[in-house]
Amino acid sequence: MHSTDHATADAPGAEDCDHQGAREGARFCASCGATLTTPDAAPVTEAAPAGMPRPARRESPGWVRRLRLPRRIAVPLAVVAVVAVAGVGGLYIVQGQRYSPEEPARELIAALEDGDGRAVAAILGVDAEAHPLLAAGALDSGYEPPTNLEVLGVAFDTAGEREATGDGMSTRWTEDYTQRPDMEHATVTIGYELAGEAFTVDLDATREGSGWARPWALNPAGLETTVRASGTAPGAVQLAAVSIDADPAEETDGDGWGDADEPVGLLALPGVYTATAPGDGLWTDAATTVTVPLGEDGTAVLSADIRPEAEADTLAAVVAHVDACAAAGGYPDAACGWRDDTGWMSLMPDDATWTVETYPSVEVEPDHAGGLEVHTTTPGVAVAKYDTVAGETRTITAEVHANGYTTLGDGGTLDYEPQACDIGQSYC
Repeated sequence: MHSTDHATADAPGAEDCDHQGAREGARFCASCGATLTTPDAAPVTEAAPAGMPRPARRESPGWVRRLRLPRRIAVPLAVVAVVAVAGVGGLYIVQGQRYSPEEPARELIAALEDGDGRAVAAILGVDAEAHPLLAAGALDSGYEPPTNLEVLGVAFDTAGEREATGDGMSTRWTEDYTQRPDMEHATVTIGYELAGEAFTVDLDATREGSGWARPWALNPAGLETTVRASGTAPGAVQLAAVSIDADPAEETDGDGWGDADEPVGLLALPGVYTATAPGDGLWTDAATTVTVPLGEDGTAVLSADIRPEAEADTLAAVVAHVDACAAAGGYPDAACGWRDDTGWMSLMPDDATWTVETYPSVEVEPDHAGGLEVHTTTPGVAVAKYDTVAGETRTITAEVHANGYTTLGDGGTLDYEPQACDIGQSYC
């Protein structure tokens, strides 16, 4: 064995140790731990980079103490850690893959493709049997479902918070784009076609519940689709395969605006609906189609035409009424609707006779209650002559008005009812 030439007494007992048994090139004595040096091997010192201070040398300890847990403790802890990591990962996988905003949207698409009113009613949270167009068999005829239904995209809502406004009474939602998206709320965009026309709709989706099972659900408010039938004449209307009562056609006032209380439609599936209404003695048959997009309201307007024979019979009834008033003679009855602004007509004798020179021109229009309304466009003229007590012959010229209504009576006959008014009044 090789013995070193020099030793540094940097360990206890180094002065009394002869360092026998130290291997060649060893830096430390195995017996006393003293640092060994040789005259022909100078320690190599690495030069520090120019301009950089040389780091202080740190001596490595002779041994490193390691903490080892008993096997009966270490193994269970490792198992718990693995289970925890797997549980967190599994939770994200289940909620992210099995439960996604697209899932309820695809369920809705399947129901719409099948024309399944019961399934749509379940999504809306209503009883299908309480809504005629959602009940079984309601869409067996007169209905075309949407086509090419698909989910076009999903966008999670932007994070944010509600902040008070300046008035101190209300709040507004302020979006915060520096935060991660709100993973509890999303917007699902659905595309589809109705009668060849493309539509898109954005639906609100919300994650429900807590724990492992957190499915998504669509906000039913955006899914509510309604349809109603409006007819020139009230009565039964066939809408798809369902018979309903038609609402009267909307009346407008002088400024062109309709009534404030508009009838509410029936809950329905989006699609193209066919509506039909049978005619009667006044009206022809009516039929129409209406396209109702998802989440919107549709109205099937059934515009029936007045039967030509009904209009002709109404005009004949007007002439007969005017002739009857003239034949009665004397001061005309209020129901005749004759007008004289001179006031002499009220003094004429009962046996005075009238001669109709021209009959009034009238228009026949719907009265929004199923009948016909007669408007005078140009008054007719009737002339009466009589002798006064003084022996003077007096001539009275009256305007002949024929406003009134025609309705369908018992047995399908037409009944004309003149509009009574006081003679001399402007509304005659």
